[in-house]
Amino acid sequence: MAVCKETFNLYYYEADNQNELPAWNEVDFTKVDTIAADRRFKPGEDQTNKETREIGPLKKKGLFIAIQVKLLNLQNRFYSKNTSKSEI
Repeated sequence: MAVCKETFNLYYYEADNQNELPAWNEVDFTKVDTIAADRRFKPGEDQTNKETREIGPLKKKGLFIAIQVKLLNLQNRFYSKNTSKSEI
């Protein structure tokens, strides 16, 4: 069985200090790229996918990096406070 790695969007936000970070939104952050795994690996394989992207030109002293991962499958479960672990 091959393991599929996540596809994600890479963003950055330029700032002159760490207090300038706005709340997350796609308008204030600059999208660099959508990055997907080039290859899938079997569980336990000691290999990785590596990607390089250039950011800039930068006009401020630093930047924040944001990674947006979109969930393909989300499960919701309700657990009662009175349920023991063996019943879950």
